[in-house]
Amino acid sequence: MSCFEDLLKESDKLNHCVRGYGKHIESGRSMIVFIRLRLDEPLYTLELRKNQITQIRGSGNKDAPGEIYNIAKQYLHLLDKNLKKRQYDEKDGLTVFFVS
Repeated sequence: MSCFEDLLKESDKLNHCVRGYGKHIESGRSMIVFIRLRLDEPLYTLELRKNQITQIRGSGNKDAPGEIYNIAKQYLHLLDKNLKKRQYDEKDGLTVFFVS
């Protein structure tokens, strides 16, 4: 599956506008992170710019609750510590992590 197909699928399942972020990813302006309980169950979509969370949106483009922002910040802190080791799952500018 291509990056664009992943964005379309995420956008369709959560009914939000991430489908339009392909050029942002391609240019390096944004990184999109899918937040999931399971691989096939989208919960939220996070946009990251310059290593900062710019938005986290759920179903119907609703803003994520504070606890999701806190979990995402913790994850990104760990990710930042491991960037040089590449100990995360990245594909075409898309990263998936799971909320347990």
